[in-house]
Order: sequence, then C-alpha cells, then structure tokens
Amino acid sequence: MKEYFVAKALHRALNSPDPYASTREVLLIAAVQPEIVGFFRLLVGSDHSAATVLGILTHSARVGSGQGVLGGGAISLYHAAGGQLAGADWRFLQLDGALLTGADLSRSNFRGSTLRAADLSSADLTDADLREADLTGANLDAGGTIIGLASDASAHRFVCLTEDCDLGKISVRADGSLSINAISLSRSLRWPENVYVLREDIVLVTAQSEFLVADISDGTATEIAYFRVSSELRSAAVIDQTLLGLIIEPDYADSAALLINMDSGQTIWRIAVQPGASAYGWSSRGILAASDTRLLLLGEDGSGTILHTALEPTSAAICVRNDQAILVSEYGRETRVPLNSNGDPESTLPVHRGAGAAVTAADGQVISSGAGGSVALTARDANGVPAIVASIEWQLRCDGALIEAVKGERELALLAANGAHRQTPPPGAAQ
Repeated sequence: MKEYFVAKALHRALNSPDPYASTREVLLIAAVQPEIVGFFRLLVGSDHSAATVLGILTHSARVGSGQGVLGGGAISLYHAAGGQLAGADWRFLQLDGALLTGADLSRSNFRGSTLRAADLSSADLTDADLREADLTGANLDAGGTIIGLASDASAHRFVCLTEDCDLGKISVRADGSLSINAISLSRSLRWPENVYVLREDIVLVTAQSEFLVADISDGTATEIAYFRVSSELRSAAVIDQTLLGLIIEPDYADSAALLINMDSGQTIWRIAVQPGASAYGWSSRGILAASDTRLLLLGEDGSGTILHTALEPTSAAICVRNDQAILVSEYGRETRVPLNSNGDPESTLPVHRGAGAAVTAADGQVISSGAGGSVALTARDANGVPAIVASIEWQLRCDGALIEAVKGERELALLAANGAHRQTPPPGAAQ
C-alpha cells in the first residue's frame, strides 16, 4: 500500500498553502509509478487547480537543469488530473518515465525533450513535433490484441479489453469507418479475460479470480469496486445486463455452468459441463461450448444438442444473438450457426489476417478482433449475406509527426514505419 500513501501525500501537497513547493518536494523524491497514478486519479479526479500546479512544475523541469524525476512525474499526474496535453508546448523538458498511456498528444510540441522509458502506449501522436527528442526505451505499443468486446447499446458504440488490461471505446464514424480511443485502468488485473457493460459507461472487467467495476464516462477509468473470488472460477459473463454466467472448474469435483439473477442472487440453473472447451457462449436458455470440431448446446434442463460437427477445431470466441451463434476462429474466420433447424444457412467469412480473439454483436452488426489489434465490423448486405462493413488496425497513431534527429534507433524506426516524417517538410508542403 506504499503507493496509496504516496498518492495521498501528493494530494495533501496540492492542497497545502504552498502547493508548488510542497508538491515539488514530494515529486523530487518519489518516482511516480502506475499504481500511484491510479490512486491519485481516484483521490483528485478531474481537478483544474491541481492540473495547473502540475503543468507549471512540468515546465520547470528543463533539460539540463538537474530536476531528476520531477518532470516525468508531474506530467503523468497532470494527465491523470485531466490536464490538456493535445496541442500544448512541452519543448526542451526532462520528462523521462512519463506515464501517458492513451493520452491525446496530437499536435503537441516535444521538440528537444527527453522521454526516455516513457509509457506512450496507445497515445495519439498525430502531427506531434518530436524533433531532437530522446525516446530511447519509450513504450510505443499500440494496444495489443483485443481479447474482450462488449456492446454499449445506449451509447451506440463498443467497449474493448486488451491483453495488457487496457480498455478502449470503439465508435462507428458517420462515414462508416471505425475509431478506437484507449482508456487506462487504475489497476492491472493479472489474467484479464473479458469486459461487459452493466449500464451506460459502467463496465465490468473480469479476470481469473478478479472482478473490477469502473466508470469510463469521461474517457478515463474511475474504479468503483474491485474484489477477488475463488480460484475455481474459470470465467464469468454478463447476459442482457441482468444475468451472471459462471464457469466453475473445481479440482476435485465436476465442472459446472451457473446462471445467476444479479438482482436477487438466485441461481436460475446449474448445468454440468466438460472442462477445457476452447470457447463458451451464453444465452438465458443454456450455454454453447466449442470443443474440437463440435459446437454443443447444453440446455438449462441438462440436455445436450450437437449443432455443428465440422467447425474449425480452434474456435476462439462465441457470442449468441437472435437464436444464432457467431464464432471467430484462430484462422481469422467468422462463422454464423443457427441454433435451430429453421434458421438461415450457416456462413463463413474471412475477417482477420491473423487469429481471431473476441466477438460480440448488436443491432444487426457483428464486431470481432484478431491478433495484433485488428478489428472488423460485419453486417448482412442487401442480399442477406454477411460482409465486412469496416475494419481498422489498432496501430501506433503518429501520422504527420516530425521525427528528425529523434534519439532511439528502435523508436525512430517504429515511428517512421507508421507515417511520421523523418525529415521536416519544407514550409507550405503537404503533410
């Protein structure tokens, strides 16, 4: 809990009679870590006065002034307090170790600044000025594979969870294209599994033996509740925002699927399942299990029905919508299987170059993810045939960034490969 007390000390310093001197004193001796930022965000929230103090302290950490960890810590907390980063002037500052995951740094000027070992994962560096900056060891990851997807129907968008335990909002633009905005969680779960929308902007993140409830309404994740459960819990799912599905795999008893009413806590049904299925899909009437090449429907009465015997043997994820199972496989293909004999013919559509990872559906649209950060949106065309509507790769966003004389060989190559300019364009040239 040391991190909590550091965050508490920073909160007190910012509310002291001399917040600049008091906060500076703490930041010079305490390197800001992700856990400190998480607790600080909970304590401070979006605070304009705190952000003002932290912004001034950040600008005091000039390169060569011997300010140590002051600049990196100050800008990290400035971001956590809701400070404006996009389009701002951050030139010639010592910002080593800054924690700016998912930050909007577009059009920002970091010319000549040091950002060694800074965490810029999932940040937007579009049109940023990085000339002569030192990015050696900076984290420029772009989100990683999306392993969980949920529909936020009230906001007409989707929420996603990455393997690195970060959240994102996926929106469909007016022109039909997709956009992703990253959201950092205040704590990292050890083995994240999925994300569910409980109500608008309130999400549940599940992991093996861990649950986290967060509010993402302001573009950040504010923790509401966190708790651990029995290690026998294999996975959890929320169905229609009112039901909780659990897969229990005890060491010395039969594995089971349980459907629980979240309002009353009553168990609606309990079904014996075989452990080790490659994917599960939930409905109020039973649970689907993909195992080897078979898709099996286990009804609430304990009956079992084989729906399909020729699946790709590596089905990665399943969702159930409107009496239809929708699967994505490790070969990147989306398969639709009717849950009754009178349904539409099943169909298979290649949607990802790499392996599939997660899938969900809403309002006639299906969205799925693949390894490496690919996202695809599909829907039925005028002939009723599933087709790709839009796709996006969750890549490093740095189109138009200026990177002349950037220090850090790996980082320079990564920026250049994603649309940044190695040389400064002449005045008036198109970028």
